[in-house]
Amino acid sequence: MNLKKIKITQNQLNVIKENKRLLMEDYGPGEPTLPKHIITAIQLDKTSLGNHPAFPPDDENKFVIRLLLNSYSWIKNNLIKNFPDIDINDETLLKKTLSELLKRCYEIENPLKNQLEFIVMNIIKKMFDIDKNDVDLTIEMVDKIQNVDLKTPLKPESVEDVVFNGIEDIRGVNDEIYKRRMINCIMQGIANRIINLNEYYIKDIFKISDELLPLYKKILALNEYILYLEDANILNENEVTNGSISEVIVKTYDKSVVNVKGINFLSLLYETIRAILDLISFNGLPEDKSKATYIIKKSDFRLASKWDERFGIPLWYKIENQLPKNLRVDVIPYLFYEIVTKPVEKFNDLLINVFADTKKGSIELMSLYDGIQYNLDKENFDNEIDEKRKSLSDDNKYFNIDEL
Repeated sequence: MNLKKIKITQNQLNVIKENKRLLMEDYGPGEPTLPKHIITAIQLDKTSLGNHPAFPPDDENKFVIRLLLNSYSWIKNNLIKNFPDIDINDETLLKKTLSELLKRCYEIENPLKNQLEFIVMNIIKKMFDIDKNDVDLTIEMVDKIQNVDLKTPLKPESVEDVVFNGIEDIRGVNDEIYKRRMINCIMQGIANRIINLNEYYIKDIFKISDELLPLYKKILALNEYILYLEDANILNENEVTNGSISEVIVKTYDKSVVNVKGINFLSLLYETIRAILDLISFNGLPEDKSKATYIIKKSDFRLASKWDERFGIPLWYKIENQLPKNLRVDVIPYLFYEIVTKPVEKFNDLLINVFADTKKGSIELMSLYDGIQYNLDKENFDNEIDEKRKSLSDDNKYFNIDEL
């Protein structure tokens, strides 16, 4: 066995020692801590976000470790709640249990594919108000995701046909890459949040099976916990890591195309939400097509996906915690659009304040939310008035107080 040495700077070593001290002080030796490979990757900036400019500046590494530790602790407790008798330290047993649950899920879902696809489509329509004239959306539950289906590359791609005007131009594009990386995390966080809000599909699922919802809860609990056990920086070229894939094709003069495949209801819903958000996110890219392509090729790759999921869950909760508790899901796409279309400097300034829980971040985010909610309510009211007006006869064109 050949041992490999990892070279680190004195500053990186100091950061490692400081974060270890912080973890021991705050949580003690008997309290939960992150897996070692997670801490090491964070300390060496070997994550999908690295030293991101939207992270609070005072104590960036401390923020990231606390962020993931809090998320991991919740996920761990959720796993114990769903599997009180399982050995959570036995990774082999956990993966075997997940495999058995997925097999049982397949047995139930297989004859119900069309109904489950219909449920997913209804959720998406309610959440995104998709217009068929703008987006050609197809979703499909499949038995297996093939390697040939994978459209996203394993690692960042090399781009040699882009000519920059100068150093400032290069810096500007690098800032856009950081922005895109953060957007990818937020998309994962939103998708995860929605699939965990089972009130949006509980009635429809129970109508076709009373066994699926308990299965979904256990599958989600295991999936989220195992996500922390696997080293995200080790991934084989031919490894299929997800139970879903999507392809988003943006067209300028015709409607865009979104094709999604998933091996079960949860993965299909998750990937469809993420894919539509991805379509929205392209509005935040530079207008220069060559630069936009460069940014995507440097930002969107499979090796980052597990880290994006880890970061995405707690980062989206940071955003959502600044919003009303009864958050409307139909507001989320518009809020996402408002965030991602901000110029890089304003994008980072908003998120750094939100992640640091400052008053400025809360006020700016709530201002965006209130504006969106007002416009949606006004649009819905205007639509209802139009519908009522159309239903009235020519002899009765006015409303009374009760009708309004």
